[in-house]
Amino acid sequence: MSNINEIQIQQYMGADLAKKDIRKLRDIIYKNFEHIADIEELNHTAYEIFRLLISSLSIVFLAIYNRKIIGYIVAEITEIDSKRLLHIAYLYVVPTYRKNGVGTYLLNRITQSGTEYNADAISLTFDTYNKKLENFYFSNYFNYDPNFRSKQRYDMMLKKLK
Repeated sequence: MSNINEIQIQQYMGADLAKKDIRKLRDIIYKNFEHIADIEELNHTAYEIFRLLISSLSIVFLAIYNRKIIGYIVAEITEIDSKRLLHIAYLYVVPTYRKNGVGTYLLNRITQSGTEYNADAISLTFDTYNKKLENFYFSNYFNYDPNFRSKQRYDMMLKKLK
């Protein structure tokens, strides 16, 4: 890949995906995050991924290159403490395509969706032991919020929209 413009982005709402056979996408997501399957509080199960993908409150962007999924972001509108959040459940870019702007582009698209859906913030939970990932989120304007911070290994960051 020589240019991010060669990547095709497909957007789906959960209602759209509910009409499709999403088993392959569910399996891809599960396998890419299989290392967190044993962490109960993260609720990484095939059933939860399926529920998330077909939720009427979900937004999914797929990054396609040469007819293959090279990245995706899956988020769901939720309310926590009277705040409307667009919570990113999954963000993934195939390792060989990282550092090409794909992840940042997907985050920008989901941020745009958050604004369109009148969300107060974009939220995500991530592994705080992964300092590269933490710095990536910092560089994309995510920060720890004292109202949501758990100070546990898997913690929440927010990108305020309002």
